[in-house]
Amino acid sequence: MMRVAAMSAGLTRCSLRPAFLGASRFTASMPPKSKRSSVIDCSKVQARPDAYGGVGAFAAVPIKKGELVERGVARIVPVDGNICQYVFTWSEDRSVWATGSGVSVFYNAALDGKPNSEMARHTNSDTFEIFAARDIDQGEEITHIYKSLEWR
Repeated sequence: MMRVAAMSAGLTRCSLRPAFLGASRFTASMPPKSKRSSVIDCSKVQARPDAYGGVGAFAAVPIKKGELVERGVARIVPVDGNICQYVFTWSEDRSVWATGSGVSVFYNAALDGKPNSEMARHTNSDTFEIFAARDIDQGEEITHIYKSLEWR
């Protein structure tokens, strides 16, 4: 695949400019406009200042366990995620990296090992869904365990 070859070509810069390496698989497989709903929905989440001096994701409304928190689109980026920490692991072999739409890039890691959300990555369509792992109160910070937390 073109994007995998480009990723393994030794790219090391951390530049998140909107660049694609070829057509998105997601765009190619989308149903006609008249038959689709929004592919991005982050209406239950707000990006706000967090306790660490940065920005975190917080529940705008109460969210029940198992409920969809956010859904969105992943954009494959030509960076090395071992050097640039602001991207998601987007392949099992750790060669493809992506950034997410909506508030997804602001979810802090649950360093206590008790995340209140889980991300389902749909790498075949470059989309994702984030679900509540337990009930989340309005105003509570939403956290998850990053797939790459154990090696980066």
